[in-house]
Amino acid sequence: MTSDNAYLLEKITRAGNFPCTFGKALVEKGNFMIDSFPTINTQETAAGICHGVYRFIEAFGIQKLGQLQKPQSHHFASYIAVFPEQKFLGNEDAAHALHSLFYQMHLYNKAQGNDWAEGVSNDPKSPQFSFSIGREAFFVPFLYSGSYSPARRSPIPLLVFNSHKLFDLLKR
Repeated sequence: MTSDNAYLLEKITRAGNFPCTFGKALVEKGNFMIDSFPTINTQETAAGICHGVYRFIEAFGIQKLGQLQKPQSHHFASYIAVFPEQKFLGNEDAAHALHSLFYQMHLYNKAQGNDWAEGVSNDPKSPQFSFSIGREAFFVPFLYSGSYSPARRSPIPLLVFNSHKLFDLLKR
């Protein structure tokens, strides 16, 4: 992680309009892994993000979350991919780039022998849908400057991979 990326995350989460307490806490505690990719639309980026998520799953014990009654503080963590050189022409362009990236990541993840995570749907129209990498399910907000949602605006595009198991655990 570069200090520039850490500084950017601090700046985003400390902005007065950033509503996510989880995001604020993980940046404050340093419970995240971050990788930077020039742009979002390459197979190399898709493979690099998959490998980053695989490292994250291992480093933070994500696969064991389903066995816990209560998460420990180190489980409140995220993997973040930033794209400092990426520019979008508008929301449609951003949505297309994101869908293309997720498709490339899915193909790469499948080629690595990883099935879809158990307990979630692979149908994006299903209420049980969750994106899956490394046999783990993730809720993945996409932040970028032109987002319709003020809570998802960032000066540079970034993806935040949050463990679906952690959110399920917190609901109990």
